[in-house]
Amino acid sequence: MDKKFAVGSWVLLSSKNIKQKRPSRKLSDKWLGPFRVCEVVGDHGLAYRLEIPNHYRVHDVFPISLLEPYVRREGEELGQSPIGEIEGEPLYEVEEIVSHRGPKRRRQYLIRWRGYSSEEDTWEPRHHIEDDTLMEEYEEKKSREIAKLRGQAPTTRVSAEAALGLR
Repeated sequence: MDKKFAVGSWVLLSSKNIKQKRPSRKLSDKWLGPFRVCEVVGDHGLAYRLEIPNHYRVHDVFPISLLEPYVRREGEELGQSPIGEIEGEPLYEVEEIVSHRGPKRRRQYLIRWRGYSSEEDTWEPRHHIEDDTLMEEYEEKKSREIAKLRGQAPTTRVSAEAALGLR
């Protein structure tokens, strides 16, 4: 099947040769875009110049073999997108902390990413987790599980004001 793209049409770009800054290679998008075709390069139409945002840091001419037509369908999602960026780095939302491993100084946490399945959970160091509330919830959950296994009443953190009935 011969593919041809007109100037002004929208295409998806294969991410096969583009490094993405994702928590895991498994979480990387297979297709990037859509991007607008701004020029047909060469006489045979085998390469196209795309309008690529600067943060991709890639050359803007791609062979036709790495392109697919973009067809917008109602309600279609092209994959999970970052919820934002910090200093050019994509930011993803943590759904929950599932587990942990390693000694306290080098501890890693198994992260479930919002919008992704458990197969795409990744091990992340503490400094990658920016939400302190999530960490507190995880630690409390672990404390309750340990107390339950030991047959003890779970301990909960209570402020001095709440303990004295001032709240």
